[in-house]
This record gives sequence, C-alpha cells and structure tokens, in this order.
Amino acid sequence: MYGLTFHNNQDLRRILTDYGFLGNALLKDFPLTGYFEISNLTPANKLEYAPVKLAQNLRFIDTNKALAMVKTIEGEVGDIGDAFGGKGAIIAGVVCVGAILYLAWDNWPPRKGPNKGPNKEPDKPKAIKRQSRFELRKEIVEQNGSAIDTYFHSYRDAPGYALLDDPVKKALEIKYDALKEQYITRLADDMFENMLHCHTITEKVKFDEISCLNAKITRLHIFMEQQMKNYSKGIEYGAYPVDESSFLFFFDDALPRKLTRYIDLTDLLA
Repeated sequence: MYGLTFHNNQDLRRILTDYGFLGNALLKDFPLTGYFEISNLTPANKLEYAPVKLAQNLRFIDTNKALAMVKTIEGEVGDIGDAFGGKGAIIAGVVCVGAILYLAWDNWPPRKGPNKGPNKEPDKPKAIKRQSRFELRKEIVEQNGSAIDTYFHSYRDAPGYALLDDPVKKALEIKYDALKEQYITRLADDMFENMLHCHTITEKVKFDEISCLNAKITRLHIFMEQQMKNYSKGIEYGAYPVDESSFLFFFDDALPRKLTRYIDLTDLLA
C-alpha cells in the first residue's frame, strides 16, 4: 500500500489493496477517485474492472444575456420614440439609460455614504463595560444566590436532621456556607477569566457567559440531588441507620469532601 519493498522478502503481496492495483494509494499525486472502478455483474457472477468515468454535463453560460436584454429594450423604446415624435425620443433615451444602469449596477440605487443603501455593512456590536471579579460575584449572588443556597443546604430535608442538637446544626450551617462561598467565588473567577480573553465585551459575550453559568448551577443541582438519593438508598438498604452518627458521617464528613473535589474539578471551567 505504501509502495515499499523489502529485500529477501518472499511474499511481496499488497496490503489492503486489490490484486493488480496500480499506483500507491497514499501518495499525494494519487487521485482520490483512483484509476479503475469495480462493478458486480450479477448475471455473469463476476467482477468487472473499468476505467473511472467522471462525466460532467456541459454547462453553457450566456454572458451576452444582459446585453441582449438591453438591445431588446432599445428596440421597443425606439418604436415608442417613432410613435411620439421628438418627445418620444427623449423618453426613449431616458428609459434606455435607466435600463442599462439597472442591469449593470448591482447596488441600485447607489449608496450614500459607507453604511447606506441595501448593501450597507452590518453595524458593529456595541461594547459594554468590563466587570471586575467583585462585580461579577455580586451579580451572581443577586441572580442565583437563593438557588445556590438551597442546593448547598438541601441536607436539612434529609432523614435524621431533626435528631441533631442546635450547636451541631449551627456547625453544619457554617461549614456549608463556607463551601457555598467558595463555589460562588470559583464561578466568578471562571467568568472573569473567560471574559478576560475577549478583546471587546459585547452583549452576546455576556449572554454566552451567563448561559454557561446557568449550566454550571444546573449541574450542581443534579449533583446534590444524586447525593441525597444515595443517602436515601443507604437508609433504605440498611447501610445508614437513621441516627445522629450516620447523618454526621455522611453530611459532615463524606459530602463536604465530595463538594470540595467537585468545586476544584476542571470540568467546572467548561
């Protein structure tokens, strides 16, 4: 297949090409269509090799079509001029000139200025103010803070939470608040870094970043729901008894470690 030969090799059959194949298929000068095509002759029960035929219909482009139309219009306008006398000749000349301009000028009527007329250049998107990390973080808290807080404190709905003492509940709340703040800071940093690569911040760039942010928060919701389902299945199958120790083992030790790894994942940058 590569057109290579080996000294003292007794079997020099081609690899991955048919018997009698001409040329080397991986060379740059070998045509993509090849030189021969194979067709199966069903009645004769055999294969037939024939040169490749790439027939293409002859295309005829009439470049004189516009000129022919102009001559036809000139003839018709000339008849009008003969019918109306001198004024008809003036009308015929004006109509003929207008027809020539209409057929010859692609941008009729002519543009007045660089961005006027039917073929004007599209307006450039307006740039908006580039936000700092603090401003982006404040915006995330204002728009998505309540949803993120609900996801991070979903442990309150788990079985066994009512059995905890108030100091233990307060310690859990402080721990998950710290994880929530870490997550929001990571979201703001990612948005700031992505927008930092853009030369100009436009409404479309901001919309794309907000869509990416919403997707990340949705993935957090799915992650927390999956963890709650795992805890519920553990209780159902007897792996976690409904008591304070098992609740703290899962929500005070296992889940915070998983959330820390989740926040540090590179997938969060996508």
